[in-house]
Amino acid sequence: TLLNVVVVDLGPASRVHGYSRAEQLRDVAPIAAVSMCAAACSFPLLLLGVPAAVILLLQVCVFVAVFLLLSRLLGLEGASDVRRALESVLGVIVGRVRGR
Repeated sequence: TLLNVVVVDLGPASRVHGYSRAEQLRDVAPIAAVSMCAAACSFPLLLLGVPAAVILLLQVCVFVAVFLLLSRLLGLEGASDVRRALESVLGVIVGRVRGR
């Protein structure tokens, strides 16, 4: 995400929307840092020596939990967006299981 902003979006966004480069980096950097922390927490699970599917499932759970926790603690806006998306996905899954 941070690389995308720096390489792709920085110039056009500042010209088209009047969104300065410093503002863009200030908005994206905290979410990128939280994502990197979540990835760092989920990476060691590779050392468990269990099947790949189990590792993947555990990594997703750890990443989401750490991301949401840190985002909430830091008061980042992205946390509420991720929570709403997760609730939406889970609602669809639960609805299908219940036959709705």
